[in-house]
Amino acid sequence: MESGWGKPSRPIGQTVCRSRIRHSLPLHEGTEVMLSFVQGNPDRPYISGVMHDSAHTDHIPADWNTRNVIRTWANNKLRMEDLKGQEHIKLATDYQKSQLNLGHIVDSNREKRGENGEGFELRTDGWGAVRAGKGILVSAQNQDANGKVLDMDDAISQLEQALSLAKSLNKAAQTANNHNTDEETQRGRLKDALKDLKEAGLIQTAPAGIATATQQSQLHTANENIHLISGNHTDITTGQSLTAHAAESLNLFAQSSGIKMQANQGKVEVQAQNDELQLNALKDATLTSSAGKITIAAKEEILITCKGAYIKLSNGEVEIGSPKVVRVRAPLVVNGPQSLSQMFNEMPKSKFDQEILIKTPSGKPIANRRFILTRSDGTKIQGITDANGSTGIQRNDARVEKITLTILPERNSNE
Repeated sequence: MESGWGKPSRPIGQTVCRSRIRHSLPLHEGTEVMLSFVQGNPDRPYISGVMHDSAHTDHIPADWNTRNVIRTWANNKLRMEDLKGQEHIKLATDYQKSQLNLGHIVDSNREKRGENGEGFELRTDGWGAVRAGKGILVSAQNQDANGKVLDMDDAISQLEQALSLAKSLNKAAQTANNHNTDEETQRGRLKDALKDLKEAGLIQTAPAGIATATQQSQLHTANENIHLISGNHTDITTGQSLTAHAAESLNLFAQSSGIKMQANQGKVEVQAQNDELQLNALKDATLTSSAGKITIAAKEEILITCKGAYIKLSNGEVEIGSPKVVRVRAPLVVNGPQSLSQMFNEMPKSKFDQEILIKTPSGKPIANRRFILTRSDGTKIQGITDANGSTGIQRNDARVEKITLTILPERNSNE
């Protein structure tokens, strides 16, 4: 009797309870089988069993009586081990060495059981993806096996503590006139979305710490906000330069121990390129140069004042005034007029001009298409793209701004 690949009349066994429920493992040519006959009818033979022979040996040796294996000719494998203390399940294919290992993670050599670790491992030499449309919880918190799938009380509790700290410091900063924002509302919305994964979010939590590492670059991005909160210290270290850019404002606030900025080599340069520079202190203010000079220069006027007495330098004149006595404790030398020229640095002017190109996903320019550009102040600009899909250069000499681009349907389209 012949046994060909995949013929429906040649399975090892087939059980059909419903039209879509079945178990079928096709036999291969040359497999030794045992025949039986329906009600002893020689015209109605069927395969009732499969035999091992010298060419098709049992892949489970006699002494592996605790191991249960389903293995195909291509070495696709389901292995279940019942040995006490070394229980495991392995689901694997040789294609790109893709495997799911549960329990005792074992080597193919029986003598090395457990040497590869314990727990679970999902691995492949190819690509991997984890997707969940309603959200993902990744946790290293210990939990009873009967616990709820989305038990995240520890993570939410820690998040609430962090938000409480951020709230208190934010109020202190607002009292000091340091940047009043709706950060508290933003963080609250984030917590509400993540709790019980009411929205499609990703939660990572671990009691002993989380570390990520790469030999190249890391990118952290959010269309809305990024919040960094630590109960103790936040340290940032870089081997070369540290750069911070903000389209609107940059705010620093220390509640109790001050702020220090030091440059071991090179100069410290502070500029207000288009507005005032204010340095204020409740107590003493000290300006020193340990090995050089101090130069104070102003294009219009310099005014030094204390309790009504003043020295004013303006329009090439020096004016000294005091409600009380002016004392000069030095020999005076009076000569004719003389001036000292002082060069003033030109502040750089930033331009934030932007040309937007509209293209299809394949990279083809969308030419002659109507569009509306909505600028941050609400101004709407209508236009038509050119042959290259360009909206033209949008000019802004003041600052970075958020622009919303709306592509309008073609006039002869039903969109």
